[in-house]
This record gives sequence, C-alpha cells and structure tokens, in this order.
Amino acid sequence: MTTRLIFCIQLSKGKKVYNVIDFGDQLGAHYFQAKAYYGDNFIFRWHVVETSGMAEIGQSLENGELKFYDNFDDATKDMIDIDLIHSAGTLQCIPSPIEYLSKLLNLNAKNLLLHRMGLSIQDKNIITVQESPFSHNGPGPLPPGLKDGISKYPVIFVPKKNVESKILKKYQIRLQFNETPAMYRLDKIIIPGFGYFAQIKEDDPVKSIDNAIR
Repeated sequence: MTTRLIFCIQLSKGKKVYNVIDFGDQLGAHYFQAKAYYGDNFIFRWHVVETSGMAEIGQSLENGELKFYDNFDDATKDMIDIDLIHSAGTLQCIPSPIEYLSKLLNLNAKNLLLHRMGLSIQDKNIITVQESPFSHNGPGPLPPGLKDGISKYPVIFVPKKNVESKILKKYQIRLQFNETPAMYRLDKIIIPGFGYFAQIKEDDPVKSIDNAIR
C-alpha cells in the first residue's frame, strides 16, 4: 500500500462512502491493501478498469465493494461522484497514453493520483520494448510449478510536458513526485519516473454543470 494512496484517501476523512476508479489495478491489489488499512472506516466502491481478460478473471473476486470492468462507461455509469482516479505504472503500457489520460481526466473525479509513470524529458515519444522477469510482475510469488521467465511488452514514454499540460487544463497539480531518476535506461537515454496528485479546478465548467444537475 503506497503512502500516497493512503494520503489521498485520508483527505476525505469523515466521508463514509468513497468512490474509486482504478485504471490498471490487475486483480484489485490496491483495493485489498486499502481495505486492510482502513477497515470499516470507509465503504469503498472500488471499480477496476482492466483488459477484458483480466476483468473476467477478476469477477471471481468481486464483493459488495470491488468490481471489475473492461471500459470506463460501464465502470462509471452508477457512480454519481468519483472521489479518486488512481493509476500506477499503466499509462506507458497502453497504445495511446495521452488519449487514455484524456479519458481519465474527462471522468471529472475530485482527485487524481497518477504515479510510477516513466516520462520522456525530450520533446518526442520514446517507444521501446520492456523486458522483466515474470516474478517482478504482480504481488506475491510465482504460482507453484511455474518457472521464472522473461516477459516482453511495448511501452511508450510520452513527453512530461505534454502530460502536465493535459492535466492542467482541468486540474490543479498539488504535488509532483520525482520517483526515480532513472526508472528506465535505453542505451544513452534515461527515462525518469514521475507521479502527480491533482485536484479538479472548482471553476471547471463541466464540473460546475455536473454539480448543478446533481
């Protein structure tokens, strides 16, 4: 459980029901950590948006608080108000990071926590193939009988300034985390790791309309 996620949830102390859209949380690891930490202090409505395959597997773990979806429309259709959008290390692993960032921002959540993001400090996307051992992916040890191997998947590191520009159109960045000076190394190119905690601007016209309707 990251201290950052605890901090974001703690800001809503006194609120009983806490609504979260978690983009790329695999099988709900962040929910289970949050529930273990907060217990009955919050009733969570924790909706994980994952790939179709992961969402299908995750359905076996659903309870009254945790649910899995493969798209944002279904994940948000019964959420009147979203308290937090959370995503850790996901945006660089999808084909169109900026497009999906826009989708997240357009959900008009009160708070936004994006971290474990590798971002380019150049003015262009950096595209490569990331390699990591099976044992480094996901919490816990490998399943019995599964030998460790190497997984390979494409990653896109978009310019840091483009991410910040997109966020600032609707949100105020309250905190920036300089997580790792060299999260990734590609020959002579270094990709730093960053994170952001942001809150929606009170004068955001879309948010104002939403509040008026509600």
